[in-house]
Amino acid sequence: ELLYSAAELLEKMGNDAGAKEWFSQVIVLNPQHARALSKLGELAGKVDKYMESMEFFQQAVQIDPDNVVSLIGLATAQRKTQQYTAAIDTYKSVVAISPNHEAALYNLADVLQRVRSNEESVRYAQRLVETTSTPKFKAGGFYLLGRGYAGLET
Repeated sequence: ELLYSAAELLEKMGNDAGAKEWFSQVIVLNPQHARALSKLGELAGKVDKYMESMEFFQQAVQIDPDNVVSLIGLATAQRKTQQYTAAIDTYKSVVAISPNHEAALYNLADVLQRVRSNEESVRYAQRLVETTSTPKFKAGGFYLLGRGYAGLET
């Protein structure tokens, strides 16, 4: 845990290369360290290495399937690589664990619109608007609702 804490500190200080090296060392010592795998996924995603990011998050989720941070990271990497069906399933897993998770609801509604599932998108955007108090997510939810309803009319 000391090595993991040092890696986190390096990341907080903006030394992503050092953090990556130390998180990798944590994995060498303990290949089942889900949080270190998740951190490596985040670091890969920061530099647009989404396939690498996805691999780390998939490993983390295999170890800890209810870890919302890893699931959100995995879904984000899936969305960025246009694996929309997989992203939808992963965001739905987050919502099953945390029904009012703002980022999951917003991104799920957005991805559903991308695959032309406007009716389902509207349901998740509506839930977001009804449950969030965060102005950014509330505004995003209303935006998605408007887009979703417009899509239903066409």
